[in-house]
Amino acid sequence: MRIRLAVAAAAALTVCAACSSTKGGHQHSTAAPGPNDATVASMLALLPDNATTTGSPVVVNLYWKAARAGRVTIPAATADESALSKYVGRLNDNDVAVAASTLTQQINEYGAQTEKQTGFNAADLAADTEVQAAPNSYLAVRGHFDRKAADAGLRADPHWKSVLKTPKYHGTTVYSWLKDNAVDMSNVHTGLFTDIGQSRRFAFPNDSTFLYGKSDGVIHDLLDATGGDTNTLDAAKDYRAAAAALDGQNVYSAQFIRPPSIADYLETLRHRSPPPPASVITAIRTQLSKHALAPYQLAAIGVTIKNGKPTIVVAVVNADNKAAQANASRLRDVVGAGSSPQTNTAWSTSFSVRQTTVSGAVTVGLLEPRSGSAAAWRQLPNDSLLLHS
Repeated sequence: MRIRLAVAAAAALTVCAACSSTKGGHQHSTAAPGPNDATVASMLALLPDNATTTGSPVVVNLYWKAARAGRVTIPAATADESALSKYVGRLNDNDVAVAASTLTQQINEYGAQTEKQTGFNAADLAADTEVQAAPNSYLAVRGHFDRKAADAGLRADPHWKSVLKTPKYHGTTVYSWLKDNAVDMSNVHTGLFTDIGQSRRFAFPNDSTFLYGKSDGVIHDLLDATGGDTNTLDAAKDYRAAAAALDGQNVYSAQFIRPPSIADYLETLRHRSPPPPASVITAIRTQLSKHALAPYQLAAIGVTIKNGKPTIVVAVVNADNKAAQANASRLRDVVGAGSSPQTNTAWSTSFSVRQTTVSGAVTVGLLEPRSGSAAAWRQLPNDSLLLHS
C-alpha cells in the first residue's frame, strides 16, 4: 500500500495533465498542472466558488515548491516512517513554515496510520487547498494516489467498516461514514482525518486528486468542481488576480482573506470574555485609524524564499489602479509607522518593506521578517496589518 510521488525538480513527472470526468453523458477535461507543478491558481480551480460564502480563509500549500525553496529532500520510494516524519517536520518548521491544514495536521499526528488506512503518505502529496467552513471542510489535494490501495484500506478499517457506505456520484465512489456532520464518540483516534468520531467523505476522482469533506453536499460540490460541472474559485476575478500575484512571486504557501475592517476587528474584541473596557477599545480604534489601508476587495498573504531569505508576499486586490496605488503607499505607512494591538509592538520591529509594486488593481508588497523566520508570516492573517478604514 505504500505509494510514492517523487516530486524532485530534476526528475519531474507530470501525472494526469488532463484528467476527465463524465456527467449527464458529457465528458469534461481539466488541464490543470500535474501534482509536481501545481500552482496557487490551479489549486483554486479545485474548489467550488460557494466554499467561501462563510467568509472563511482559503489555505493553499504547494508542498513540492516548499521543498524546493527550503532545500528539503523529498523522501524516496523506500523511505521509512522516520524519514517521512522528518520531511513533514522540515516543511512545518520555522525555515519553511507551510500553512496548517487538515491534511498537514493529519500527517503530523497519524503518519503511519494514515498510510495504512488511506493508501498514501507525506511523500505522495504535492499540494492542497482548504476552506474550513465549520461545521464543514472543503479539502482538495493533488498528489499520486493508488485508488485500489485506498479502496482496500478504507474498506478494511476495523473501527469504521461497519458504518461505511460507498455510493457513486457521477461515476466516482464516495467513501462515506455517518450522516452529514454527525459525531460518534464511540469511535475516536482512528486516524481517519479526525481526532474524534466524526462524519467523513473521501473521494478519488482520478489518480492525482483526493477530495475530503464532512457532508454529502460538500463532497458533491468538490467533485463537481474537479469535473468542470460548477463554477470554481479561480474563475472569481479577485481570487484570480491575487493568485496570479502570488504565483508571480513563487509563493509556496498562502492564505486568502476577505477584507477585515477596523470596525470588524473592534467587534471581535467586544465579544471576548471578559471584553476590554470601553476606554481601551476607543484607544485601539484611534491607534488603528492612524495607519490603515483603504477599503479593498480581497487580500492574500503568502511566503516564499528569495536569495536564501524568507519573504512574505502581500497581495491586495483593489477596485482599480488608482486605489491600488493609494494602498501601496498606505501599506508602507502601516508597516513603517503602525503597530499591532495584539502584540503591542510596532510593525517596523518585526518587518521591513522590501518593495511595493502595482499591477492593474493589485497592490503587491514584499515584506522581510526581521527575525529571519519564515514562520513570521503565520501571524499576519489574524492580526491587524491588513485592516482597512
